[in-house]
Amino acid sequence: MNLKTKISALQVLKKLQYITFFSVCAVILLSQIYNCLLKYFSVPTYISSYITDQNKAEFPEITFCKNGNGYKPEVLKQNGIEEATQYSGQKNHTWISTNSTVSPQSLFKTATYSVSDLIESFYIRTINADSSGTFGFNPPLDRSEPNHLMWREQRHRGFGRCHSAYPGKKLKNLMIYYTKLTLKQSVKIYIHHEGQFLDLNGRMGIKAMPNTKTQMQINWLHVKMLDQALKSQQSGFKCNGSVPYDTCMYGAVTNAMTSSTPSACTVPWVLDDKSVCTTKQEMNTSYWTHYNRITNQQADCPNPCAFLAVTAGGQNREEFHSNKSQVYFYFQSKTMINEESLLYTALSLFAEIGGYVGLLLGVAIFHLADMINLFLDTRIDGYQKIVEEQQKDEQVEGSELYQVIKNEDSVTFS
Repeated sequence: MNLKTKISALQVLKKLQYITFFSVCAVILLSQIYNCLLKYFSVPTYISSYITDQNKAEFPEITFCKNGNGYKPEVLKQNGIEEATQYSGQKNHTWISTNSTVSPQSLFKTATYSVSDLIESFYIRTINADSSGTFGFNPPLDRSEPNHLMWREQRHRGFGRCHSAYPGKKLKNLMIYYTKLTLKQSVKIYIHHEGQFLDLNGRMGIKAMPNTKTQMQINWLHVKMLDQALKSQQSGFKCNGSVPYDTCMYGAVTNAMTSSTPSACTVPWVLDDKSVCTTKQEMNTSYWTHYNRITNQQADCPNPCAFLAVTAGGQNREEFHSNKSQVYFYFQSKTMINEESLLYTALSLFAEIGGYVGLLLGVAIFHLADMINLFLDTRIDGYQKIVEEQQKDEQVEGSELYQVIKNEDSVTFS
């Protein structure tokens, strides 16, 4: 075998091994990219737990309802309704007053309990003092104050009107040590995430009975899940955090009632009560539509993504006086948060694919600079060749002109 044949064989072997290695690496790379994409689009998540100060986590909202029957019997009787079961009961439900000057909306409001009907005083003791050195606060019961206490009305078929209290910005920042409530009536208290009174997430309610003083510790776990729009799992916990749960439920139930009645009317125990049903048939239709949907039996609203797992423990009870009750709630200063996060983000996807590309093909993003430089060098070389050709042409032209002038000078001299 002569040298030329050996050289040719080695050149073929060189190309063959390059193509083989490149093909194997490319197949492995494509396989790994496919696996990476499968992992990314499966949207894996993880739960992280950490402890933070009370003012950096969600604080519970407290809702007060009249324990037992939520309607004033004397008001109902004045309007021709003998008892509450005739007003909002399953067998007989009529919310029309025998007094034609009293509207269904007005009857509901006067027959149910206001904040001042239920609560005599609401004292809040904070962990930190404000700028004036004050630790104790007595927020008003008849209105909301953004810095102290925000009140929100709730409506319920059995409880009538309930009232939710949520600390304002100032009190949240100072962190709440305890609250002392003096109650005029037998009250049922619900402690839940803000805007989730209607969510039946294992809630029981705390009964504050007359002539009783109760002290209890309130602990909660703040859970924050990812919106289902960010996840693709067909199973597991699904939620949507775009609309507060109570707002969604009140709206969904109201829409269901207005859609099922000819005059687009509702029961009186919803927030949007501008058109309350007055005929027997429509009252019956709206009543059972509300009854069958208010606890989200029809999945009208998704689960909330953020919620609190609240526990009330360490209760002390003793006698109180004046046919009233007193309740102390002691709140934890540190809160544990369980937060769901994406395990495999877009950055993780690109980083892993980039690692495989670098490992298998030896290519990195920085090599783009080499490709750009190669393109620029090609352009520069092209321009330089043009410049060199122009310079050669100029030299040739200059040389010919010099010869002509020289010849003319020689002839003239002769």
